[in-house]
Amino acid sequence: MRKVFVLLVVVFLALSCAITPVEIAKKAANSSVYVIKVDSLNRVLSTGTGFVIDNEIVVTNVHVVTGGESIYVVTKDKIMYKCDGYVAIDKDDDLVILKVTGLTSPSLILNRDEEIEVGEKVYVMGNPQGFIGTFSEGVISGKRRFDKSDNLQMTACISAGSSGGAVLDSNAHVVGIVVASYSVGQNINFAIPVRYLLELIKEISVPRKISTIEDPISTQE
Repeated sequence: MRKVFVLLVVVFLALSCAITPVEIAKKAANSSVYVIKVDSLNRVLSTGTGFVIDNEIVVTNVHVVTGGESIYVVTKDKIMYKCDGYVAIDKDDDLVILKVTGLTSPSLILNRDEEIEVGEKVYVMGNPQGFIGTFSEGVISGKRRFDKSDNLQMTACISAGSSGGAVLDSNAHVVGIVVASYSVGQNINFAIPVRYLLELIKEISVPRKISTIEDPISTQE
């Protein structure tokens, strides 16, 4: 009887601590930003997604910012900030960390403890085709190796403009960063595992100009 009681208590506590998709969406929206790439005349070249991981620190893809003169980010509250520059970059894995002075949006927590498995549910917040704050749900459908990098394959829907968005687990922790979709297939989408970002964070230094980034990365998105 005692064992059954203990088991019921454990189940109750697990259920009471669970985060609902609605709560995950709110956390993601508060920490996500709309990334705008402009040229030297301040004309918009393209848009994408990013997310906050620390005070004044935003993560996105290299291909989202490459080729621009400047980068602006817009928060959920529609406040626009100009990016100071990038403070760390990993071209091989298509990751860049930006410095945005004055940005105070909440940070997302990075999953440092365990690798997500095929079949686990994931959630994505992004700005596909300019539809700001779009939230989608799916599962990890595979793990792929491209060139020298690992990628997470997932069924959560993305489109052009989703690049750089956070992929979250059921605890609202970041497990990946949206990078591309396979245009000739149906719902075959990819994300960069968070472990690459955890390594890149160690290289953060002083801001450098966005315009100095060379060799745009070609993607299938």
